[in-house]
Amino acid sequence: MSLEQDYDEVRLLVSGGMDDEGSLNKELFEKAKKSDKVIFTGSVRDIEKYYAAADVFVAPSYREGFGLVVVEAQAMGLAAIVSDVPGQVDAIIPNETGLTCTVKDAESLAQAMKTLIDDEDYRNKLSVSAVTFAQQNFNDNDLFGHLKENRDLLISGDE
Repeated sequence: MSLEQDYDEVRLLVSGGMDDEGSLNKELFEKAKKSDKVIFTGSVRDIEKYYAAADVFVAPSYREGFGLVVVEAQAMGLAAIVSDVPGQVDAIIPNETGLTCTVKDAESLAQAMKTLIDDEDYRNKLSVSAVTFAQQNFNDNDLFGHLKENRDLLISGDE
């Protein structure tokens, strides 16, 4: 399945800096940089503008602490597609606020993306639920309070 070939109107917006560019498949990365369907922004200060320009948030991470970026995207009204790894799956309700894909499985990721490209009503339903979920479960005071509690437990060794 090739989303690039199958969907002329779809663009991939890649925001943020590269943590470890050397770990990327060089041939695939060069192809992406030359494609008119892939837009690399580099680091940005006004990420909310990029969220506002998007229809879906995709974060196929191999590992994650907590999916704060996923929560941000949902708060901006974006359905999320995340890898089935701890942290990311904890930041969504599968099939209600976003979809999961199998970690390190390009076909699974492409299928999730295809689902949300093809079914605008479903995508919109997930997006509406995502905003509500983010507002009800991840307000700043509660979220950062929980993160601090977890950090303090780890430091104290009283898990």
